[in-house]
Amino acid sequence: NVPECAHNEGDELRVGLDIALVIPTLDHLRTSDYTPKPARVLDVQFTLEDAYTAHALGVSKQHIADLMAMSTKNQFYKVARELSIHTTGAHSLVVGDIVLQVNGHYVQGIVDLASFDTDEVELRIVRNGKELTIAVPTAPLCEANIRNVVCWAGMILQEPFHSVNHNAVSLASNAYNFIHDNGAPSVAESYHDNMFVVEIGGHAISTLDDVVQVARLLKDPKQAEFNAEVAANKEFKSGTIPGRDVKIRAVLINGDEIVKSIRTNDHYYPAWQLMRGPRIDDNWSFKEI
Repeated sequence: NVPECAHNEGDELRVGLDIALVIPTLDHLRTSDYTPKPARVLDVQFTLEDAYTAHALGVSKQHIADLMAMSTKNQFYKVARELSIHTTGAHSLVVGDIVLQVNGHYVQGIVDLASFDTDEVELRIVRNGKELTIAVPTAPLCEANIRNVVCWAGMILQEPFHSVNHNAVSLASNAYNFIHDNGAPSVAESYHDNMFVVEIGGHAISTLDDVVQVARLLKDPKQAEFNAEVAANKEFKSGTIPGRDVKIRAVLINGDEIVKSIRTNDHYYPAWQLMRGPRIDDNWSFKEI
């Protein structure tokens, strides 16, 4: 919560990397040919519990004393949420687990749980009042770069990114709407974003390619003629802007299903696609659909 960074009075949450994670990596890159292994994570969300609460949940007095002897924080990390909706299994952490040790070492700070370079870590945990040692698979970080963005009726869609996986009840489709153009037809009746589009005009949607195909099908054939008349400064009557009445069905992050009817506007809000290749230095390419 650092509003002073933006020179305003509003509360703003800024998220960054712990410097303790960044410095060792930079040192290696500067001083040797060493290439760090890709970072992997436990893919769970932790919350802090004090020693009294941890003891009530089953952490022994000996563990509390051992941790207090080496750390002044006197805090324990409890699993608050399983973030990846794709991974389940007997060796996964579950909500309510308290992590005592990682690979035989006490967890003294969140840095000890932040990232790993192995496919698996050994955790000493307390679950339902009992101590267990489990081998937990780590998860690779997903690619942060977006490669494909589609806009239709002012509704901007992309594949769900990692934080969406963290918060969504389920992934209803791979066409995720995260923002709208200002004044877009998609928000004329009601405003919803952070939703998975599952149907447009009676056509099932599961991927961005589906959206592109439907956008082509629903494109008003009079659009080119209309655009030419506008370019020639010809007058046109209100209500003649190319478009169609379309029903959209979508699922919100919380799992609620919504249905909304809109009138597309192919002149002011044409469909388009923005894409780039798989390499980090590939450029974006734009095309109207």
